[in-house]
Amino acid sequence: MTVLLEVVGALAVAALVRGLLPGPAPLTAAVSVVAVVVAGFAFWSNAWPDARTLVDEHSRDARLSTEQALAVPGARWGARDDVLAWADAVLPRDANVFLECPQPSNCSNGLANWIAYRLEPRVFTDFPAQAQWILFYATPRSALPSVRLTRVIGYGPGFLIGRVAP
Repeated sequence: MTVLLEVVGALAVAALVRGLLPGPAPLTAAVSVVAVVVAGFAFWSNAWPDARTLVDEHSRDARLSTEQALAVPGARWGARDDVLAWADAVLPRDANVFLECPQPSNCSNGLANWIAYRLEPRVFTDFPAQAQWILFYATPRSALPSVRLTRVIGYGPGFLIGRVAP
């Protein structure tokens, strides 16, 4: 709807400009003048403030260390970046991983998606049987009693990584 109103307004201004010009003036010249004015106005009223915002955000983010930059987005969902940094160091980069965390309250979809994103390029599976490794995030090992693990590495209470037995 906004584009339609802008086009109608541009045509109306073009007709007005054509009427103000002495003698016969082609409509294309008037439309061209109006188009240049509208494009210039659109640029300076929209593009410049957006570009300024990007420059300001870049300047603010440039002051963050790599660790801080990695922790900021996950903080919204309560992600513990210390645990994710540990998991990133322990899990093989080509691993298939199953994430086990308390549902539904403590491990929202946002948190689960952030964990999967933060631990890329590992592939997260939907079922423990499809995984080579299981990441227990804020949940005890007893949450998956039927899964046999050959090796368990602990970070702290509720934070474990286990290798699934073949």
